[in-house]
Amino acid sequence: FGSATEFEAATASYIGMCYDTTHDRVILTYRDEGSSSYGTAVVLEISGTTITVGTPLVFDSSSTSFHSCAFDPNNYGYVINCYRGSSNYGYMCVLYYNGSNTLAAGSPTTFDSSGNTYRINTCYFPPTQRTLVAYRDYSTGYPKGRSISLSGTTPSAGNATTIASTGTYVMDSVYDVSSGLIAYVYVNNSSNVLAGNVIYVNSTTISVGTATTLQSENCDWVAISYDSVLQKNLVAYSTSASDLKGTIVTTGDSPYSISADTASDSGDQGTNLGLAFDTR
Repeated sequence: FGSATEFEAATASYIGMCYDTTHDRVILTYRDEGSSSYGTAVVLEISGTTITVGTPLVFDSSSTSFHSCAFDPNNYGYVINCYRGSSNYGYMCVLYYNGSNTLAAGSPTTFDSSGNTYRINTCYFPPTQRTLVAYRDYSTGYPKGRSISLSGTTPSAGNATTIASTGTYVMDSVYDVSSGLIAYVYVNNSSNVLAGNVIYVNSTTISVGTATTLQSENCDWVAISYDSVLQKNLVAYSTSASDLKGTIVTTGDSPYSISADTASDSGDQGTNLGLAFDTR
C-alpha cells in the first residue's frame, strides 16, 4: 500500500467514486460536512502508489447525500453524477474533466421529485449507451430504477420502474459483460436476506427480471464487482454478525435470471463494503 492522501480537510461523507478511462483519473463525489454539506467533486490522479488530489468543485450549493457516479465513455467522457439534494429529491448532473486535475459541471436537474429518494446507485450500460440510476423509494421501501440519457451536458431520466416489490436497504450493481445485463444485488429489508435481479436499460425505460433470493441468511451490507478475467460477478456481503462472506452470481437473458453459488466465509468481519476489479 502507498501512503494515505487527504482529499478533503473537513469530514466527507456519502462518497461516490468512478474511474474516467478517457483521462485516466478517478472522480470522487461527496458531501462536504465542512461547507454546509454542499455536493462536491474532486479529481484523483494515481501514479504508482502516489495519489495527487485536484481542485475540489462544488456542483450543488445545497445539502446533499447518497452520491453515486458512473463514467460514460461514449458521451465525451462525461460522468453521470446522481445524489439526493434539496427536499430529498433525486438529482443528477454531468461532471467532466477540465484539464489540470480540475472538473466542470453541468446544471443539476431532478430525476425524482417525490421527496422520497434514498440510497442511490448508478451503473453505465454499454449496449444502449445509457446509465441506470437505482434508488430506494422511502415511501414504500421498494427499489426503483430509471434510464438516464445525455444530450451534451444535460441528462434526462425516463419513467421509474420497480425493481423488486420488497423493501430494500443497501444495494449495488455492475454490468455483466458475459450476459449483457446489469446484475443488481440488494439486502431485502423485509426479510434481511441477500437478493438480486437483472436489469436491461432501454432508451427511456428499464426492463427487469424476477427478484430472487441469493443467500437465505441475515445480511447487512453488500457490494458487487465483475471479474473480466474469469467473466464472473463476485458479491461480497456481511451478515448480521458482521461475518464477511462472498459468492459468485450468474445472470442470464433467456429468460432473465440471476442465481448464486454457495457462499464462502472469509473468516474476517466487515461492514460498509466496496469492491473493485483490478485488471493489471
